[in-house]
Amino acid sequence: MEGKAFDRYVNLDSIADGFFRDAVVEHVSVYCEVFDERLVSVYVWGSVHRNEAVPEVSDLDLHPFVIDAVTDADRFQLRESEASLRREFLSLHGLVTPRSVDRVSEVATRLCHDATLVWGEDLIKGIEIPPPDPVEAFRDPRELVRFAAGLLEDNTTDFSLPEEPSLRLRKLGRLAVLGGGYLLMASGSRYSLKGSEVLPLLEEVSPDWRGFLRRTSEIYVHPVQPSESEVDEYLSQLVEWMEWIKDQMQEKSAVAGT
Repeated sequence: MEGKAFDRYVNLDSIADGFFRDAVVEHVSVYCEVFDERLVSVYVWGSVHRNEAVPEVSDLDLHPFVIDAVTDADRFQLRESEASLRREFLSLHGLVTPRSVDRVSEVATRLCHDATLVWGEDLIKGIEIPPPDPVEAFRDPRELVRFAAGLLEDNTTDFSLPEEPSLRLRKLGRLAVLGGGYLLMASGSRYSLKGSEVLPLLEEVSPDWRGFLRRTSEIYVHPVQPSESEVDEYLSQLVEWMEWIKDQMQEKSAVAGT
């Protein structure tokens, strides 16, 4: 099984950071041990897929799939197998419970447009899957920014922001990239949520925001050590950025409807 498992790794070279590349291999090895022939595919998404992950800051977001339903015994063995991970990878919380392949449709859009296959069979190969509705997808990042700025009483999203200033500023920068990515998608550009692809395009199409976007490029991956006033200043600009994106999307929708 070990040789077969090794032969089924794919796209590892697309993960630029060696720490996270090794982490993927270690976690997939555990899935292979626990599920053996039942394991079909493993994808990585989020910051590792986008090459924006930072050791001791980022999580390892995996989407593993098996051929059948996961049992309580499987879950127990998976928890027990966490001990086999090297100590430096335990904090990544990467051992999530696999989905059955008959549930791939639940995350097909993510797998197609915001994930990388790292092991096994490509479950969406040859299937045409449209990207998400950019207006709908933009709603949560905008609502989270408005909540962070005190403009909403409750956080209605499934996400949160760190309290520690450097991590909070980093996450705010990531929200700026997400908003910009959805704006580009609404404008007909190629779908991407990678800052390395989104930010240069945004500078071209929105030169008035160039200063804000260049500041975003400095903070959205590697944490800096800001003062509270710097975080507040960036958040204020981010609120304006998100509202500008909302207005741009509404204008595009109005033009499309005429």
